[in-house]
Amino acid sequence: MKENLNIFKNFDKNKIKYIVWKNTNLINDFFEGRENLDLLIDFNQKKITEKLLLENAWVEVISNVKNHRNIKHYLFFNHKKTFHLHIYFQLRTGNTLLKEYDLSQIHNFLEKRNYNINYNLWILDYNYQFALFKIRLLIKNSNLLG
Repeated sequence: MKENLNIFKNFDKNKIKYIVWKNTNLINDFFEGRENLDLLIDFNQKKITEKLLLENAWVEVISNVKNHRNIKHYLFFNHKKTFHLHIYFQLRTGNTLLKEYDLSQIHNFLEKRNYNINYNLWILDYNYQFALFKIRLLIKNSNLLG
């Protein structure tokens, strides 16, 4: 792996249930510091997750345009790269600013995860990723802001 980020080891050590839920084709780019990574984390583990991120030198950044209570942005800096995590404590999608659709109740996506040994992190099952991709595509193509 390109970059060893202890946050994923700490999530596993603390039994934080998470998945990379979209854009898994960009995981390598995340570890190269070129892309963000979208994680869904169990809402019941929100406080411990936020604590672990802060303890591991991740900085929460807040938009001055639109913030969602259950979607957070974190950055981690090292001497060469900047890493960006989108942490979803609720699976919301839609327009980039609005995130007007809550998909959390459709299914417990955290139960459909696979461990990726190449990157040492949990990813959403590809069939569920594809289903969510189709839903997101329909949503974005069916509204004015999309």
